[in-house]
Amino acid sequence: MENFIIDGSHLTTKQIYETAHRISVPVIPEKAVNRVNESHQLLLDISSSNNHKVYGMNTSVGLNKDRSVNPSNVMQFNLSLLRSHNVAIRESCTKEEVRAVLLVLINGFLRGNTGVSPALVKYLVTFLEKDVCPIMKWCGSIGEADIGPLSSIGLVLTGEGEAEYRGRIMAGSEVLASLGLSPLILGPKEGLGLISSNAQSHAFTALFLERVFNYLDMNQLVYCLSLEGINGVVDPLNQEVNFLKGSPNQIRCAEQCRNFLEGSYLWQPDKSRSLQDPLSFRNQIAVAAAVLDALQFAQKQLALDLNHTQDNPCLLPQEKCFMGNCNFETLSLVQGIEMSSIALAHLSKMICHRILRISDPRFSGLDRFLTPNANVLGFPTVQKTVSILDTEIRMYANPSSLDFLEVAGAIEDHAANTAFAVKKISSILDNLYYLSAIELIHGAQAVTLRGNPRLGEKTRKLYTSFREVIPALYEDRDQSVDIEKSRQFVQDAIDSLI
Repeated sequence: MENFIIDGSHLTTKQIYETAHRISVPVIPEKAVNRVNESHQLLLDISSSNNHKVYGMNTSVGLNKDRSVNPSNVMQFNLSLLRSHNVAIRESCTKEEVRAVLLVLINGFLRGNTGVSPALVKYLVTFLEKDVCPIMKWCGSIGEADIGPLSSIGLVLTGEGEAEYRGRIMAGSEVLASLGLSPLILGPKEGLGLISSNAQSHAFTALFLERVFNYLDMNQLVYCLSLEGINGVVDPLNQEVNFLKGSPNQIRCAEQCRNFLEGSYLWQPDKSRSLQDPLSFRNQIAVAAAVLDALQFAQKQLALDLNHTQDNPCLLPQEKCFMGNCNFETLSLVQGIEMSSIALAHLSKMICHRILRISDPRFSGLDRFLTPNANVLGFPTVQKTVSILDTEIRMYANPSSLDFLEVAGAIEDHAANTAFAVKKISSILDNLYYLSAIELIHGAQAVTLRGNPRLGEKTRKLYTSFREVIPALYEDRDQSVDIEKSRQFVQDAIDSLI
C-alpha cells in the first residue's frame, strides 16, 4: 500500500476512498504529532486546575451538564458515556466505511482542538494499519455529531464492544490482546472527544462522492451510445450554442459528449433524421450539468468540514481554554446532499424516458421493443423494473433534514439527519447504476438493429467491450441475468473506456 501524509488540514475524498479500500495508508508528520502532544498536555493542565467547568471534561453531558465529574472517576465516566451513547442499530457498516470513519477521526484529532492523547491517536492508526474494523451499526445519528455510531469505536479502544480482525468477529479485549495492546485508559474529555464528531457522515459522503463522479462519466458515455442507437440529433452538443448558456458544467458535458462521439455517423447529414429529439435526449447535458453543480457544492462543503474542527467544546491553544460552539452543525453539507439527490432524481427520469423512447418505433425507427423479428418479444416487461427503480429514487430524493424531534431532554432541538441523507443518496446511486445498465442494453441493441453504423471513438469501444459480456438479442432469454451482468459492467468498466 502507498503512503500519504495527513495533518488535519489537507485530507481529500480520494485519500479517504483509497484508505477505505486498502490502497493507501496515512502517515502522520512530526509537526502534527507535536500538535497532538501539546494540545493534550494543555488539556491536562486545564483539567488539573479545575478552575472552570468544561463540558464533558469535569461535567456530564446533555441535560446532565449540571452534574460534576469527580477527577478520580474520569475513566468510569468515559465508559458510562460510551456505553449509554452506543445506541446505533440495524446493519453494520462495511469494512470500507469503518476504515473511512477511522481516517476522518484521526485527521480531526490532528488539528489539536480536541486534546485527545497521543496514545488514542496511535491506537486508531494501528487499527487502520492492521485492518481492525470495530463493528459499527449505521443507524443512530441525527447529524449533530454521529454520537451513537461512533461510540462503538470508543468501546473497542477500551476493550469492550466487538471488531472484525483477520476475518473473525472478536471481542474488543481479544482484538487488543492480539495486537499486543492493553485496553486504553481514557483521560479527561476523551470519551466526548471520540464521539463529538461527524466522522461517519463525512466518511460516507466522501465514499459516495468518489463513486458518483465515476458513475457520471459512464452515464454520459451510455447516453452517447443511445443517441447513436436512435440516429439522434447532435446540435445540442455544439460548442458555440453551449457557450451562449454560460454554464461551465454544461460546456464541459457537451465537450465530453463530442469527444465520445468523435468520428460517429451522427455528425454526417441524414434526411431521415428527426429535426429534434425528445427532451430526455436533447437536455441530457443540461441535466448532467445541474447534477455536477449540486455535487460540487456538496464537495466544497465536505472539504471544508473534513479539515476543520467539529468538537464541542473545542480547545483554543493560544487562549489556553475550551470554548463551546456550533461547529458540529452539518446543515450546509446536508443542503448539498439533498440538492444533489433531487438533481440525480431528474437524471433518473432522463434515463428512464430514453429507455422508453428507444423502444418506441415512433422515435427510434426500429421495431417495437427492439425486437429483431416478430417471433421475439424483446424488452416490454423490463420497463416495469425501470419504473420501480425510478419510484425508489423519487422516494430517496425526498428531503429528510427537516424531519427530527427534540431530544436529550429538549436541549438538542435541532438536527439535519446527515448520515441518513447520505445513506439515501447512496441508494439513489445504486439504482442509477441499474438504470444505466438497462439503458446500455437498449442502446447497444438499437445500434445492432441499425446495422452497426460507424460509431464514435469511445462509443465504439463501449459497444465492442459490452458485446463481449452480453451478446445482441436475437431470441428471448433471461433478462434478469443480462441486467446484473450489465450493471457489473457499468460499475467496473469506466476506467478502461474513458
